[in-house]
Amino acid sequence: MENTSRTPLTFFSRFTRQELLSIIKSDDDDVRYFWALASIAERIVSSHPLTIQGMQMIVSKGLLTENRANEILNSV
Repeated sequence: MENTSRTPLTFFSRFTRQELLSIIKSDDDDVRYFWALASIAERIVSSHPLTIQGMQMIVSKGLLTENRANEILNSV
């Protein structure tokens, strides 16, 4: 996994409109908590354990596929 650091805006821009809307509209407390933390972060680091855990949790909730989560985290 590459170690990239992005602003929240740049990180969120990597999601499709539909992906963002499904995450934002989620009524799952874990999803909302992770998204709130990501929203107020100064930087989102792709290799940080909280980022990895958050993305894995979003995958486990069926809001992203594992392949798509990896694309978001690893693409330049």
